[in-house]
Amino acid sequence: MIKLKDLVPVNLASEKEKFFAKQANYNPQFQYQKPIDSSSLNYYGKSNCYYAHLAKKIIKQAQKENLFQQEQSHNNILSEEEVKKIVTACLDDYALSDKYQIIFSETFTSRFAVNFSENSIKIRLPINFKQKRLINTLDHEIGTHILRQENYLLQPWYKRKKAYSFRNHLLTEEGLAVIHQYLNRDQQLVFQPALSYLGVQLASKADYKTVYQFYYQYYQDPQKAWSQALKNKRGLTDTSLPGGFSKGLVYLTGFAQVLNYLRRHHYDPSPLYYGKLAYQDVKKAQKINPNYQALLPRFYTDDPQAYREKIQTLAKRNFIF
Repeated sequence: MIKLKDLVPVNLASEKEKFFAKQANYNPQFQYQKPIDSSSLNYYGKSNCYYAHLAKKIIKQAQKENLFQQEQSHNNILSEEEVKKIVTACLDDYALSDKYQIIFSETFTSRFAVNFSENSIKIRLPINFKQKRLINTLDHEIGTHILRQENYLLQPWYKRKKAYSFRNHLLTEEGLAVIHQYLNRDQQLVFQPALSYLGVQLASKADYKTVYQFYYQYYQDPQKAWSQALKNKRGLTDTSLPGGFSKGLVYLTGFAQVLNYLRRHHYDPSPLYYGKLAYQDVKKAQKINPNYQALLPRFYTDDPQAYREKIQTLAKRNFIF
């Protein structure tokens, strides 16, 4: 699996400047520190008719409700100090604030990312979070990714997943994270993962500027459209060619699959917190370590019934079941 840091072009800033100088009528010519194997860009597979149809239904509903325009409001953005305080408080809920360092920088490509090799949380400057949206992001990053990692560290199969024939966990990982990110949002339509899915589908046959225009028609924000197009076309040197990075498929696909898992298992996410595992390997993980008590997110443990009801509403809202 290719590392995301290897997909960051070394000439990103200059090519972005050239792109906008030519009024988005230019396909960037990227350079990378390491050669990129084109086959590795398709590691996450190809688009599927079912999920593409689901994505289009979600996008159509988002347009009907004018949700893309609502996303663009920049009022009440938090300060760096406020963000650090909220993130630290969330880590404190799980006694993890001493383990993870919070780092701010203008050089980060993602606005919020966890680096497990460094035990760091990296937040891009300038800050672009309102309080509610930051808390939703923490449910995704800390309440899902970090807690599953912390449980994984304590398993007999830690760093031995191949020996135990465990599947790749990414679809479950990102699907559960998307569910939890939208669980407590004011509106629960997952139009961003849906748009990302369709963006990957388009990038497989179109050039950079076409993918950019695809996103721009929805967001009406050149910076947002650029960043989304970059996620889809990164890894290519000549972005006038079809193809790109297929990871954007996993969020909607995993979202739908994990919702179905939760429906079949009494809306209890606890077994999914045994570690970094696919939902198909839950029984195997429980058999290996039957007495393990997983560290679970408070948005579940504080009120399991409310969690169940929110999951059911989320599924219905997004045409699942």
